[in-house]
Amino acid sequence: MLQLLKLFGLMLGIGSLTFGGGYAIVGVLQNYLVDKLHWMTLSEFTSGLVIGQVTPGPLSTMVAYVGYKVWGVVGAIVATLGLLLPSFVSSIAIARVYDKIRHASWVPAITRGLSLAIVALLAGALATLIPKAIALPWLDPWTLLIAVATFIITGPWKKDPLLPFLGAAIIGALLYR
Repeated sequence: MLQLLKLFGLMLGIGSLTFGGGYAIVGVLQNYLVDKLHWMTLSEFTSGLVIGQVTPGPLSTMVAYVGYKVWGVVGAIVATLGLLLPSFVSSIAIARVYDKIRHASWVPAITRGLSLAIVALLAGALATLIPKAIALPWLDPWTLLIAVATFIITGPWKKDPLLPFLGAAIIGALLYR
């Protein structure tokens, strides 16, 4: 039961203090879950990210996966509620005042500053995940080719990520059975 409370507190804290959306907290989650608390291995964490990416609500699915690994179905529910509760409450609070302040000259300035901070958070998450991903034992030329192709298709070409994900799944199934 104590571990369940710790799980809820961790997700509540991450949900309360991390800004920038789902991908901005990947590095924070990995730092706590893999490096500090050792609740899962890097391979399990990466699997959770993959599972999250092929389902609606990628981060919620990832956090539910983490909760499930720690405490089963109850852990999945508790972790998800802990992460989403701060956003839900703050969204309601912000919505109540936003209509009154949205035309103020300082609102776009704050938004611009926050946008830059969010990009930095995303870069930080990538900086921690990329070196660890490169060191994974299953990284081979085919996996690297899939990653580069997916990056190009979804990044510079701005195509829907569904096709690269389906292609990667099919190639993975054919190559790594």
